[in-house]
Amino acid sequence: MGKSLSLKVAASVWGNPDRYVKTWRSTDNALEGTASEHNDSFLPLDEISECDPKIVGKTVYMLANGQGKGRSTTTGHNRIAKTWRIIFCLMVRSRYKTSWRKQDKKTNVGIEVRVAHIDADAGKGLKTFDSLVLAETSEAQADRIKELSHAYYGSAGIAWLEHITSDKAATTATAKQLVDDFMSQYSDLTAQAHRVAKRFAIVSAAGELATQAGITGWQVGQATTAVMICLDNWLDNYGRDGEHEQRQIIEHIKAFIEQHGSSRFQPCHIHTYQDFETKITNRAGYHNYDTGGILFLYQYL
Repeated sequence: MGKSLSLKVAASVWGNPDRYVKTWRSTDNALEGTASEHNDSFLPLDEISECDPKIVGKTVYMLANGQGKGRSTTTGHNRIAKTWRIIFCLMVRSRYKTSWRKQDKKTNVGIEVRVAHIDADAGKGLKTFDSLVLAETSEAQADRIKELSHAYYGSAGIAWLEHITSDKAATTATAKQLVDDFMSQYSDLTAQAHRVAKRFAIVSAAGELATQAGITGWQVGQATTAVMICLDNWLDNYGRDGEHEQRQIIEHIKAFIEQHGSSRFQPCHIHTYQDFETKITNRAGYHNYDTGGILFLYQYL
């Protein structure tokens, strides 16, 4: 099952998957309205490759922060900015992810926390599936799921809302306990990773509440196990030590040296082996070959 079909299956909980899934074929201003319309709900976004890589980072920040741009009226007064509280899901191809990182370097670090990247591969040789229960092959199972999600949609979401609102106090207490139980399995996380894990915990709690209501047909704990697998995948990609930003800085420095090592770093040898010095334009630092290796020294202005 591919990424787009996975997104449509998730969307079928709330409505027609072909209509409920939105695309990035719009401006960031238009997405403000879309996010506001999905307030307190789920917003699936596909075809991120249709969005300009230069604005993807800023748009992701906007969606995650839950507030649109501030604007003024023709008379100079401030308009009320659109606000929302949503869980959104994006489908991103690896090559496009690399492209937007290059275009929008200033927002890289925050994006990794606001959008938790999960590999679309369960590691079982079945793409996103970890087992076959509806067919003998992953392709046939994907076709069957697509057929069912387009035939029956919207009912699960309504049933879940009816269940959690029937006794709000009891549901709130149960959900809080489910979240606490989930987070107790990840007590050693850093602050940033803890924030991400909390979102996964909420998804897990929603799945368990739906199971208790007889909506999913799953066994108790099955939703939690699935969400933990996804969170563990993100932690493996992000890093469990909480040093992601430091690693990213090092990667940027390494990439800069690989690209400009021979053109923007001036030699500073102890012994001169040549009668002339190469002219360095826009010098970024120095390099020394007399240390047994290559030492690059950055200059800070």
